[in-house]
Amino acid sequence: MTNAHPVKLSVDELMAKARAVADVDIVDDEVVEPLTILHRSLCEEANLHEEGAAAQTNKLLRLLANRLRMKRDFLRHPEIAEQPIHDPLVIMA
Repeated sequence: MTNAHPVKLSVDELMAKARAVADVDIVDDEVVEPLTILHRSLCEEANLHEEGAAAQTNKLLRLLANRLRMKRDFLRHPEIAEQPIHDPLVIMA
Protein backbone atom coordinates (compact mmCIF):
# COMPACT_ATOMS: atom_id res chain seq x y z
CA MET A 1 0.00 0.00 0.00
CA THR A 2 1.29 3.43 -0.92
CA ASN A 3 0.83 6.74 0.85
CA ALA A 4 0.97 8.71 -2.40
CA HIS A 5 -1.43 11.59 -2.82
CA PRO A 6 -2.23 12.72 -6.35
CA VAL A 7 -2.93 16.30 -7.25
CA LYS A 8 -6.64 16.56 -6.45
CA LEU A 9 -7.66 18.95 -9.24
CA SER A 10 -7.88 17.76 -12.85
CA VAL A 11 -6.18 19.69 -15.64
CA ASP A 12 -9.50 21.30 -16.57
CA GLU A 13 -10.15 22.23 -12.95
CA LEU A 14 -6.66 23.70 -12.56
CA MET A 15 -7.12 25.81 -15.67
CA ALA A 16 -10.59 26.99 -14.61
CA LYS A 17 -9.39 27.88 -11.13
CA ALA A 18 -6.38 29.74 -12.57
CA ARG A 19 -8.74 31.78 -14.77
CA ALA A 20 -10.80 32.64 -11.68
CA VAL A 21 -7.72 33.51 -9.59
CA ALA A 22 -6.27 35.72 -12.34
CA ASP A 23 -9.68 37.13 -13.21
CA VAL A 24 -8.79 36.51 -16.85
CA ASP A 25 -11.23 34.89 -19.25
CA ILE A 26 -8.72 33.49 -21.73
CA VAL A 27 -8.56 29.82 -22.74
CA ASP A 28 -4.88 28.89 -23.01
CA ASP A 29 -4.89 25.86 -25.30
CA GLU A 30 -1.10 25.99 -25.74
CA VAL A 31 -0.51 24.79 -22.20
CA VAL A 32 -2.97 21.86 -22.19
CA GLU A 33 -0.67 19.15 -23.56
CA PRO A 34 2.42 19.92 -21.44
CA LEU A 35 0.25 20.49 -18.36
CA THR A 36 -1.49 17.15 -18.93
CA ILE A 37 1.86 15.34 -19.11
CA LEU A 38 3.10 17.05 -15.95
CA HIS A 39 -0.20 16.42 -14.15
CA ARG A 40 -0.11 12.72 -15.06
CA SER A 41 3.43 12.46 -13.75
CA LEU A 42 2.55 14.22 -10.49
CA CYS A 43 -0.45 11.95 -10.00
CA GLU A 44 1.03 8.62 -11.08
CA GLU A 45 4.78 8.75 -10.66
CA ALA A 46 5.81 11.44 -8.18
CA ASN A 47 4.62 9.57 -5.07
CA LEU A 48 3.82 12.87 -3.34
CA HIS A 49 2.79 13.10 0.28
CA GLU A 50 -0.31 15.16 1.12
CA GLU A 51 1.60 18.41 1.71
CA GLY A 52 3.64 17.88 -1.47
CA ALA A 53 0.49 17.40 -3.54
CA ALA A 54 -1.00 20.58 -2.05
CA ALA A 55 2.24 22.49 -2.70
CA GLN A 56 2.36 21.31 -6.33
CA THR A 57 -1.29 22.27 -6.81
CA ASN A 58 -0.61 25.77 -5.46
CA LYS A 59 2.49 26.12 -7.63
CA LEU A 60 0.62 25.06 -10.77
CA LEU A 61 -2.21 27.49 -10.00
CA ARG A 62 0.27 30.34 -9.46
CA LEU A 63 2.13 29.60 -12.69
CA LEU A 64 -1.06 29.22 -14.73
CA ALA A 65 -2.58 32.42 -13.32
CA ASN A 66 0.62 34.37 -14.03
CA ARG A 67 0.71 32.98 -17.57
CA LEU A 68 -2.90 34.08 -18.13
CA ARG A 69 -2.13 37.57 -16.81
CA MET A 70 0.86 37.76 -19.16
CA LYS A 71 -1.23 36.64 -22.14
CA ARG A 72 -3.89 39.23 -21.23
CA ASP A 73 -1.28 41.98 -21.00
CA PHE A 74 0.27 41.02 -24.36
CA LEU A 75 -3.18 41.06 -25.98
CA ARG A 76 -3.89 44.52 -24.56
CA HIS A 77 -0.41 45.90 -25.24
CA PRO A 78 1.36 44.03 -28.07
CA GLU A 79 4.06 46.70 -28.01
CA ILE A 80 5.45 44.98 -24.90
CA ALA A 81 7.17 42.48 -27.22
CA GLU A 82 9.06 45.33 -28.87
CA GLN A 83 10.69 46.57 -25.67
CA PRO A 84 14.45 46.04 -25.76
CA ILE A 85 16.15 44.02 -23.04
CA HIS A 86 19.60 45.48 -22.53
CA ASP A 87 21.11 43.51 -19.69
CA PRO A 88 21.33 39.79 -19.12
CA LEU A 89 18.03 38.52 -17.80
CA VAL A 90 17.92 35.89 -15.04
CA ILE A 91 14.62 34.28 -14.10
CA MET A 92 14.33 32.10 -11.03
CA ALA A 93 11.15 30.20 -10.24
